[in-house]
Amino acid sequence: GDTLLEADGKKLKTLDDLIALVEQSEITHVKFYRPDFYYTVEVKRANLLGGANTFEKLGVTDWKKSRNWRSAGFYGHYTTYAEVLQMIAALVFGLFVALDKKRSWRGAVLLFCLLGMTLALILTVTRASQLGFLAAAFAIVLINGNRKMLLTLALIALPLGAAALVFVQQSRQVGFFDQKDDSTIYRQTVYKEGFTLWTKDARNFFLGVGMDSIKRYAKEWRLFDDGKLPMGHFHSTPLQLIVERGLPALLLWLWVLWRYGKTLLSYLRDKTRESWVETLNPKSFDWRKKGIILGGFGSLVGFFTSGLVHFNLGDAEVAMVFFMLMGLSVSLVILDSKCKIENLNLES
Repeated sequence: GDTLLEADGKKLKTLDDLIALVEQSEITHVKFYRPDFYYTVEVKRANLLGGANTFEKLGVTDWKKSRNWRSAGFYGHYTTYAEVLQMIAALVFGLFVALDKKRSWRGAVLLFCLLGMTLALILTVTRASQLGFLAAAFAIVLINGNRKMLLTLALIALPLGAAALVFVQQSRQVGFFDQKDDSTIYRQTVYKEGFTLWTKDARNFFLGVGMDSIKRYAKEWRLFDDGKLPMGHFHSTPLQLIVERGLPALLLWLWVLWRYGKTLLSYLRDKTRESWVETLNPKSFDWRKKGIILGGFGSLVGFFTSGLVHFNLGDAEVAMVFFMLMGLSVSLVILDSKCKIENLNLES
């Protein structure tokens, strides 16, 4: 059934709360959750049924506390929370992997934070973000080149992934890849509509239809199953970019991601860097620097992975965190490279 959340911005705990608010105003805006979307409807006081109690007035026979919810943290939507969380978790995991003494108070704090974030990510019941974090974690361990840690991660990920899958099934009544899932059906519909709109003519193909045009002309273009589905977006960053801005814009965005990834990858693959720095000055090697760069690379992998089925670039909070990590990681690479050149000049 539906989960009643708020009425005129006030949280609902019982049906009596709802009745009290509806009876106070001519029209009450009730927000409820029906997997996998949030809806708001207008309830008129005049439409209440005659009766002596709450059940009779609302026309219901029973109710219970719902556990059909998705964690959203301090954000207005669970997807925003999940996307931000998976990137921050990737950063924390990168720091933990780079830490030389994991059996220390620093290691304990990082591990505690990582476990808490993983649990919170599971509670969002957002499959793409969970998969993105998993991809980020494996990418970080692979780049770090520690086979023992890779095996440990695989042993931890299997039972944790199974637990997350069970939680998704119990919370949303769907499988991880479920063709009958409403959100999957929604995506399949808008993917088809987006591709059709992009390839409609040469102008759309190269220049796109324009930013936010799909909302303005949704009715005219018969988008969202001709208005039968809730209006939103194309639920895919590459598809959204190519439809709204055209092929060159998508290629430019992919080049930016490729260049960013290549910069971090080149730095992390330089096996002589750590030994060179430690030999020159053992105290100058900073595990935090390596951890941030590892986390930045992992967040890139996770952001791109989940972005295939989420328009995460269009979410301001998510984009802000992504670009912040990008700037921080690249600046550390540049500073380290300058430091190496200056030390070589001094040595010569």
